[in-house]
Amino acid sequence: MKRKIILALAAVVSCMSVGAYGSYAYFTSEIRTENVITVGNLKIDLIETSLPGEEGRMTSEGEWNGVMPGGSVSRTVQVENTGDHPAYVRIRVNKRISLAEGKGEEADSGLVTCDLNQEDWIDGKDGYYYYRDSLEAGRRTEPLFERVMFDASMGDRYQNSVVRLEIQAQATQVVHNGTNVMEAGGWPTDGQ
Repeated sequence: MKRKIILALAAVVSCMSVGAYGSYAYFTSEIRTENVITVGNLKIDLIETSLPGEEGRMTSEGEWNGVMPGGSVSRTVQVENTGDHPAYVRIRVNKRISLAEGKGEEADSGLVTCDLNQEDWIDGKDGYYYYRDSLEAGRRTEPLFERVMFDASMGDRYQNSVVRLEIQAQATQVVHNGTNVMEAGGWPTDGQ
């Protein structure tokens, strides 16, 4: 019986040593690679131009002074794709009128309008105007507008007021992003 226990114990020790030795007998190998993939980019510039010689007087900063009710000034707004890939673009135009001191606080920004290009731009009804076509790299959109008009009904209350047009342009990729600008996703959120 003692011999059976010794044989069994010897068998267990042999199995353990073969298992331990066998695990060291395997060869291992490791290789690492680094793949460099450069992601494409989207980049746009907002282009605003004005023509001198209009009503009022243009300052050196490109601002207009002395525009009268019923008048208009030149202001062309476009977007240029300065990136490497086609983009869908949209523009938001916020109008603010600051009345002169003592003329009240609330002003009707609807009295200032732009000659919106409705052939090449779509009013998204969300505060943005969307360029109908994709904009290829190195190209410019057709102007969103070229004139800013001041309603003739602007009375004494608007004397010496300041009108500001705050224009924001955004872009999103064309590739793998819907079949047209209105289906596209991935637009930047306000503040990005």
